[in-house]
Amino acid sequence: MKSLTGFVRSRWYHFAKPRLERKLAKGASKTGLERQNWAESLRDPTGMYLEFLRYFYQQLPAELKAHRAYFHNVESKYRQDIDYYADTLVNFDHFGLPHPNLLRGYSTDVAAVELIRSRKWDMIYIDGNHDYEIVKKDWENCSQNTRAGGVIVFDDAGLTSSFNPPPYIAWRGHPGPSRMAKEVDRSKFQEILQVGHNRVFQKR
Repeated sequence: MKSLTGFVRSRWYHFAKPRLERKLAKGASKTGLERQNWAESLRDPTGMYLEFLRYFYQQLPAELKAHRAYFHNVESKYRQDIDYYADTLVNFDHFGLPHPNLLRGYSTDVAAVELIRSRKWDMIYIDGNHDYEIVKKDWENCSQNTRAGGVIVFDDAGLTSSFNPPPYIAWRGHPGPSRMAKEVDRSKFQEILQVGHNRVFQKR
């Protein structure tokens, strides 16, 4: 595999994209978001993101709404009754995707740090522990090992932005990643996109 970006793109076009388009088209017909509105979504990705979240939230059973509320209100806390590794593989199986190569551990573990430092990455998605000290270490490690032109995505980083969704639809994020996103050195990284609480930084 020469390029992480190329791999993700190939999986997207062959497997995920057709299924997602069918699901979105079905959801759009029920919410008034027709296919011709997709061009508008490129100009306002957060707006389209919220419209679909609003639709899907309305379809959630009560137990899943409670599950979402739980994670909205805690900082770096995880359910103990879920095997996250097995859950990941189940989701890949559901979409007919080959199993990914996964490293089990914390992002600050020696093995994880060595893996990140083993190459220059096209794209890195930072999520998981939301404590500022950990997020900062993740950023420092990842930003040093992203190639020029590559991107880093911060999840849950909308508190220091203008993103302000209805609380029952989506959340703005957590203090740790939001603070770190604000502290990113703009002379080295340019913020090129925000979709909801996800903020995308491109290395100059």
